[in-house]
Amino acid sequence: MQGDNEMRKKALGRNGKGKKKCVRRKYRTAGLTVFIAAAACFGSGCKKEVLPDGPNLTVQPQPTGAEEPAAPSGTGQEQPTGTEGPAGPGELGQEQPTGAEEPAAPSGTGQEQPTGTEGPAGPGELGQPQPTGTEGPAGPGGTVQPQPTGAAEPDATEQPGQIDFEIEGDILLRYNGTETNVTVPAGVKRIGSSAFQGNPALVSVFLPEEVELIANQAFAGCRNLKEINLQHVQEIASEAFQYCQQLTKVNLEETQILGKDAFFGSGIREAKGLEKLQQLGNNVFYNTPLFGNYDVLCGSDLLMIGNVLFAGYRCSGAVEIPEGVEIIASYAFEGAKELISVSCSDSVKEIQNYAFASCAALEEFWMTDSVVSAGKNILTGCCKLRDLRLSNQLQNMPLLDFMDANSLKSITIPERCAVPSNLLEYDFDYGPYDRGAKKITVAPNKKVYGFLKKPYREYDEIYSSETFDVEWFAASVKYGWSLFQLALESEELTLAPGEQHRLAFNSGAKAEWTSENDAVVQVDRDGGLTAVKEGRTEIVATIYGKEYRCRVVVQGTEEEAEDRF
Repeated sequence: MQGDNEMRKKALGRNGKGKKKCVRRKYRTAGLTVFIAAAACFGSGCKKEVLPDGPNLTVQPQPTGAEEPAAPSGTGQEQPTGTEGPAGPGELGQEQPTGAEEPAAPSGTGQEQPTGTEGPAGPGELGQPQPTGTEGPAGPGGTVQPQPTGAAEPDATEQPGQIDFEIEGDILLRYNGTETNVTVPAGVKRIGSSAFQGNPALVSVFLPEEVELIANQAFAGCRNLKEINLQHVQEIASEAFQYCQQLTKVNLEETQILGKDAFFGSGIREAKGLEKLQQLGNNVFYNTPLFGNYDVLCGSDLLMIGNVLFAGYRCSGAVEIPEGVEIIASYAFEGAKELISVSCSDSVKEIQNYAFASCAALEEFWMTDSVVSAGKNILTGCCKLRDLRLSNQLQNMPLLDFMDANSLKSITIPERCAVPSNLLEYDFDYGPYDRGAKKITVAPNKKVYGFLKKPYREYDEIYSSETFDVEWFAASVKYGWSLFQLALESEELTLAPGEQHRLAFNSGAKAEWTSENDAVVQVDRDGGLTAVKEGRTEIVATIYGKEYRCRVVVQGTEEEAEDRF
């Protein structure tokens, strides 16, 4: 025993005190390699380790990749690359498997440890082998018991490709992947703003049926996107597919809201659906092949999708907006140089911004009372306009900057709409332009309109179906315009069969016209009469809820009627 102690002193150094020794340990965790420097030392400032008494320590051969305690003789054993085990008492560090660490056995006899496994040895015993990836506690008597493979709980992993999606609740916030064909995960109901914006790899996207909304710029700038299923989407927000140049077809059969510039600058050549559309933004298909070549692609002078008329700028002459059209889209007829007259059907509800801008030959424009909304500058640049009928159901009066047309002499103000104070102004750089005197029919019992309080309106004539109150008379004295009672130009007429006549108000006001006997006299929507056969009837003009009547007698022959012309 004494001899053994002497040998151990020599191995430890003078007076049995060991020298400081630092060991680097290598761990692999979640793909990252972490190096930890650990000091195994004896002496001042370090924790002392008591060596057990006993026979000489011997070192057993270790498999490649395993770390064993050093032999007491100090003979260095082979260490695997990148791995270093801590030194045992009076020994050199032995081999350890990559990413695994084993403590020295007190008895000095090292046992095999499987790669990647760290099993603690019980007191006074040999370390027992542990299964790969499993660390088992020591059993009774200190013997380390083997654990079945997979007993340790595995780390949670993402489903293939799911890591590319940033999802919050039912909103897809962002797609970060580079796949060409993408399937959006089930449960997503909304594609967030800019979620796929500018993705150069994207070619096709499959949306689950739950998706109801595609937000602003969600796919904007995806220049290689060719295919996406939109038939169940209810809302497509502004610029959602802007500049998707490879996207040529869309199905919008469930779409209720379509934001401005939704497909602006895209490659759309064919679109269907929109029967359920309730709200439409400006310039949805502007600067697309569909808008630029619609007459070739659809074989018509009018481009209609569902209840929307998107384009008609190739039309000429007289155009009647077809029944079923509810919205005339922005810029639809812009620049139609040969368009002379436009008549809306009873289905039209909305006319958007600049819809008929710069139609230089346009003379007549007729709104039915079904129109409730008209955008700004709908007739700007229509310098030959002479006959205008506005809907009585308009909620807001459009700015009539088309009033630079001096040939338009009469305006009828709708009863229910708000009227801007600059209604008849057309500003140049040097100030407002006076277009000359107008006959203006105003709704009864209204306050004096602000646009009439301009110094250059002094020659206007103001007409009303009711007696003017004190405020109107005072304003007429102050601003110079004249007040008149509204009346039909004729209250009795005699016509011969086949004869035609135009019945009108003294102000040129627009009204609803009906005949009490169409078999005797027919009347069109602008007061045009056609005598059919001998008889008597009355023609009724209704404006602001008040009726005006004209008695018509048809007698004589067609020859007599011809002689009158």
